[in-house]
Amino acid sequence: MKFSRKKLLLLLLILMCSIIFIFSATKESKIKDFPIPMSAINIQDDKVKADAYISIIPITEAKGWEFLGQNGHEIEFKKGDRTVVIVNYPEDNKYYIFER
Repeated sequence: MKFSRKKLLLLLLILMCSIIFIFSATKESKIKDFPIPMSAINIQDDKVKADAYISIIPITEAKGWEFLGQNGHEIEFKKGDRTVVIVNYPEDNKYYIFER
């Protein structure tokens, strides 16, 4: 199967756009107005009082939220008077999100 140069370039452009979309698209979490990656899956667990997500893409930034810093495994974001904390342990890809 022989591709012309234009078809190959178009295919690469579509592939690059889809990769950028996958890594930059977000959806709203259970915490109102806090974005998480589109690939994150919500875990239902009655023992944990925080929302738990499994995500391959690290949750290290949030659009519209001020990054307060990282303290060990905790990442804090602030918007107005609300503070959201994300806890991630290095041995798994689970993220626990709760609001202080």
